[in-house]
Amino acid sequence: MRHRLLRARLRRALAIVALTISAALAVGLASSFSSSAYAAVKPIAAVLIRLDSAHDPETGFYVHVHFRIPTLKANQKYACDISVFGKAKAGKAAALITKWNYQSAGFPPRPTGENMAEANIRPSDVSNLGTATLKCVTY
Repeated sequence: MRHRLLRARLRRALAIVALTISAALAVGLASSFSSSAYAAVKPIAAVLIRLDSAHDPETGFYVHVHFRIPTLKANQKYACDISVFGKAKAGKAAALITKWNYQSAGFPPRPTGENMAEANIRPSDVSNLGTATLKCVTY
């Protein structure tokens, strides 16, 4: 039983790594070329719904970013640069906790439904979660 659980977690971790690498390539391509040369890559607005955290005893702490892309169509692919910041202190800007790339597609029948992206964070950052920014493109 434990062997199956570990194998499932390993597959999940490898899938997250593969998505992160492909999203980094997609967002990197989108930001490094002009929109006139690559008309298929277009910025799209994303709305942050909420930010929360979770703890897995074997793999550590995670931040979950819940967001919605209102104009997304069914099966339309997108990639997002996600940055999570801590709480702002008096007179100081909020510090960056983590930054990563996320890639997915709009799922029918509700492509504009809530999406969630997650990344590992340090235990000390769990109580300091403030806000997140999303910069998304479709391709």
